[in-house]
Amino acid sequence: MADTTTHFIQSLQRVVDISDGEAEEFFRIFEPLSIEAGSFFVKRGQVCERIGYMESGLIRHYHMHGEEEVTRWMSMENEFVTALGSFILGRRMA
Repeated sequence: MADTTTHFIQSLQRVVDISDGEAEEFFRIFEPLSIEAGSFFVKRGQVCERIGYMESGLIRHYHMHGEEEVTRWMSMENEFVTALGSFILGRRMA
């Protein structure tokens, strides 16, 4: 867990000016969530209500173009993940 905390703090400090103590407090509000392969962080028609931190694994961000899945981004270990437009604006995923 300490390694996860360290990676989380370093990742957070890359995007915002925050002390180690503040980052540790922020880390405490996160709840562990395991997403199985083939499952979704957020699905079409839902509003994204969370920000995740990738401790391990990979998440593919994609949208549908007709019947085709078009990959937009890949989130990897030690990165944050969300559907930003949906999360900030409260919009349902298209």
